[in-house]
Amino acid sequence: MVITNTTVSEPIESQSQTLEYNHPLFLQSTDVSGVSIISFQLKGSENYTRWNKSMKLALLGRNKLGFVNSKCKKENYPKNLWDQWERVNAIVLSWLMNSIDVSVIGGIV
Repeated sequence: MVITNTTVSEPIESQSQTLEYNHPLFLQSTDVSGVSIISFQLKGSENYTRWNKSMKLALLGRNKLGFVNSKCKKENYPKNLWDQWERVNAIVLSWLMNSIDVSVIGGIV
């Protein structure tokens, strides 16, 4: 509680929350859509195993694997973080889409 002159005011609770760097909803300045997080694209069954392992490692290193293996669900977080969850999820989806060849992605989306 803050007392100023003769009035009493309650501090305003912030909707934003500071997230630690190791929190799944934390975004680095380089975590943006439109980039490829692995060096090759999924072409089909011929490189799926290599692509799958590479993508899992890349997501694990960014602490975002939970978005694709259902361990990081929106409902697991307080409602004031749901918008942040949506942003992170959109970026993870864009990473996945950017790593899939256009000839394959039509059958997925």
